[in-house]
Amino acid sequence: MKVCLTMKNDTAQGILSAACVAKRLRMLGIDVLLSEQDALCLSDSPQGAVVCPSLDEAIAASDVVVAVGGDGTIFHAAAAAMLHEKPVLGVNAGRLGFLAQAEGGDLSVLDDFAAGRYTVEERLVLEVELVCGGHRSSCYAVNDAVICKPDFGHVAEIEVRCCGDLVGAYRSDGIIFATPTGSTAYSLSAGGPIADPAVDCIIMTPIAAHSLVARSIVFASDKVLSVTAPNDLTNALYLIVDGQVIDAVTQGTTVTIRKSDCKTRFVCLEGQSFYYILNEKMKRRG
Repeated sequence: MKVCLTMKNDTAQGILSAACVAKRLRMLGIDVLLSEQDALCLSDSPQGAVVCPSLDEAIAASDVVVAVGGDGTIFHAAAAAMLHEKPVLGVNAGRLGFLAQAEGGDLSVLDDFAAGRYTVEERLVLEVELVCGGHRSSCYAVNDAVICKPDFGHVAEIEVRCCGDLVGAYRSDGIIFATPTGSTAYSLSAGGPIADPAVDCIIMTPIAAHSLVARSIVFASDKVLSVTAPNDLTNALYLIVDGQVIDAVTQGTTVTIRKSDCKTRFVCLEGQSFYYILNEKMKRRG
């Protein structure tokens, strides 16, 4: 088996955990591939590791991607691996790590991985399209797409439609559109529901809405959602996808959100079900 190892390489904990994972994988007879950038961060690279010019090339040449870090590291690795239809195994070196199947301090579960005692779970991805005049751009959201003001405290006016029908006109700090994978991220902290990752749905959660009746809505995955800022705005809204600012959302701009044909793939080890991990993480969060 060939594994592409990637990590959160801007923290000492992430680098140390990645070095331990690499060593364990080599002991288990698994070939380890690294990008040049990640290899430079590992001062003591595992013996026999293959260094590729880029992460994309390392992923393409591997069977599985092992991402060491927090949820951000793991879902960004999943987004890159998605383009090559490769599954991702997350190892937590962050705080909670809802997407992780292993903890950096206990790598014994990698023995199950090496022995093939795992399944691969496919998860929904959103396609987010922004149209303004003749300009059209699109991207994928593994976790979520957020439309919000650049400075919280100023109320945004956002109109949401589902397949052309008005869902609501919201006065809020913004709105989150999450995948089931992203339901345990920003959407959860804004009061949204937790979704089983096997469920195909789109979760919409207003952020600090100025209404007692504005609540999260769960849409079927075949629905197409459109978002506009119908009133003239002195300050633009911004579209943020998986933590990256994409573009401004001004009057006349439409953001369309739909289920993508692409899917992310996550390695699920025996005894590490979604509900087991959820309970463990929630205990830790309190």
